[in-house]
Amino acid sequence: MFTGLVQSIGQVQSSRQVSQSLKLTIESESISSKSKIGDSVAVNGVCLTMEKIIGNKFQATAIQETLRKTNLGFLKTGSFVNLETALRFNESLGGHLVQGHIDCVGKIITVTPDGESHLVTVQISGELNRYLVEQGSIAVDGVSLTLANVQGNRFTVAIIPHTWKNTILKYLNAGSIVNMEFDYIGKWIEKFNRSDTKKKNIGLPWLKSLGY
Repeated sequence: MFTGLVQSIGQVQSSRQVSQSLKLTIESESISSKSKIGDSVAVNGVCLTMEKIIGNKFQATAIQETLRKTNLGFLKTGSFVNLETALRFNESLGGHLVQGHIDCVGKIITVTPDGESHLVTVQISGELNRYLVEQGSIAVDGVSLTLANVQGNRFTVAIIPHTWKNTILKYLNAGSIVNMEFDYIGKWIEKFNRSDTKKKNIGLPWLKSLGY
């Protein structure tokens, strides 16, 4: 579990295809120094496992399923990535609950300066726009953001100067492909409303039968 608050910008030192997987070596002193083998790390919002740590670098593998659903397959030597280690229960949440499980990729339509901030408009597949709620949360390349405006299958987020400076969002331009994770609480509510549970007589007796 993550928060969508990027802790470091890492740089890909090598991106190597092995069978149908991608072996990544990423440099980040601040992330590698406080981690151990087996820890989870979000790379552009994708939850990966640290398989090896060598000095200020760590290695992780993106399998075929991950490559199919995310933008990690576009990473090359020299690419920059957003990094966040897993949330500890004694830490402040800060952003919003992010699982590191990407729902889809989106395409950047426009990046527009807005005073000291930037407005970024993203387009996603039409059938997924039901997860877009104005003033709701969304993770874009692992960054927790608030939906400022929603129009059909496009949405706009306003990025404050601190976030722009300390994430790879500053490298975005029209046509860039970004990882998207929708608020998973909303997805649970959707599943609940579609399940047989909705048809039950939900009341005090039902809650007591569940031990509440």
